[in-house]
Amino acid sequence: MQKKPDGGKKTKVEGIAHAIVITLCLIAVGAHWMNVPPAPVAVGDRIEQLGEVVPSGKGQAFLLVVSPTCPYCKDSLPSFKRLVEERDARDSPVGIVGAVSRAADLDLEQQIFEEGGVLVDEMVLLGTDDLRLRGVPTVLLVDKKGAVRAVWDGLVTEEKLRELLARL
Repeated sequence: MQKKPDGGKKTKVEGIAHAIVITLCLIAVGAHWMNVPPAPVAVGDRIEQLGEVVPSGKGQAFLLVVSPTCPYCKDSLPSFKRLVEERDARDSPVGIVGAVSRAADLDLEQQIFEEGGVLVDEMVLLGTDDLRLRGVPTVLLVDKKGAVRAVWDGLVTEEKLRELLARL
């Protein structure tokens, strides 16, 4: 048996208790690492399916990832509308695509965009779990190869809108 720092002997019960504590810590650390979500989508990532959403004749596109039940998505509609208007006024080669993650939302979101005056080039259905988004709305600037050129998360504020417009 090992001696305690105070000169006493370590009991069998203490040794078993230490072994149990160490085992539980190892299990907890392992479980934590198994449940860590992948890093969110970032500039420079290549996601092949994104290249497929860039409209024909366009080199890159803004992908507006939204949900019909998201209040921030609805609050971002005026900014999305201005983005489309500025793109059209500048005759910019950047496409603008609306995206949802559930088939049931596709027609509904198209209707919400139209009611908000946001005339996207097209609507697409994407497996947003593969995109590793933090939430919606998210705006991604992607090229035909699926490379992510820029990412904006959350409500599209005036500041974010200025950043988007600078990319047209």
